[in-house]
Amino acid sequence: MKNNIIVFRGNPIEEMNGCFELTRKIFYLNEIGMDDIKDNSTIITENEVPPLLKEQIVVPRKDQVFYMLTREKETTENRKIPATFLAIENIDNNDYPYKILGTYSYEGLYLAPEDGEEVFLKMHQSRLLRKSNSQNSNR
Repeated sequence: MKNNIIVFRGNPIEEMNGCFELTRKIFYLNEIGMDDIKDNSTIITENEVPPLLKEQIVVPRKDQVFYMLTREKETTENRKIPATFLAIENIDNNDYPYKILGTYSYEGLYLAPEDGEEVFLKMHQSRLLRKSNSQNSNR
């Protein structure tokens, strides 16, 4: 399978959901993309993850997996991204250190396939700069 790098400035979850044939893709995130998710999420324990997602996450290094719950968010196009449970693995990759193992919301369930097209989500730095500039102007 081929590898794709998608450079974006929006919401990482929205970017994932915009990919066709989602079930055939394996998603990786860069640090800036993960920071954006963390800004709009809460880290949760494995016990708080819905069984439909948790029971299907099988990884050899359980100590490298963590779970998050994103808050509902509205896009610039006035589309709602629902609160979403995420299963994420820390991996040994300097450029894309996070692998999305699965997501679950009322819109559906995504589980990373064992074999598929690798998609590297690279959030562009300018989004982070705009965020920090707007925070500094509010001070």
